[in-house]
Amino acid sequence: MPPKLRYYLWQLAISMLLYVILVLASILLVNALHPVPALRTALALLPLAAVIWEVLALRGFLGAVDELALRMHLQAFAVAVLVTSLLSVGYGLLQLIAHYPPVNAIWAFISLDAIWALSLPFVARRYR
Repeated sequence: MPPKLRYYLWQLAISMLLYVILVLASILLVNALHPVPALRTALALLPLAAVIWEVLALRGFLGAVDELALRMHLQAFAVAVLVTSLLSVGYGLLQLIAHYPPVNAIWAFISLDAIWALSLPFVARRYR
């Protein structure tokens, strides 16, 4: 793997780890400090810094890969968007009509990332 790609993969891994750490820190701080609403909002949004880092690292990664790898990633991302959309609309209908409990919107982002990662080997297999 070229050093440039390795660099972006490290950036992605670090940003994901930082995201987990910041989410846990935000929860602990909000529960421990019981801050005023403005500070509570700032603490709750703190993990967005890691998400922004991840987006920038991903942009750099996609800019550094060759055309074939870019095509595979974009196809895997399209699969992830479609599956996440189907899951979101399907569960939204269950909430609306069958009175299922609400689900936090953060799961849309997590499912998008997970489905993208899971679909990539299947998309890549097509090009072997």
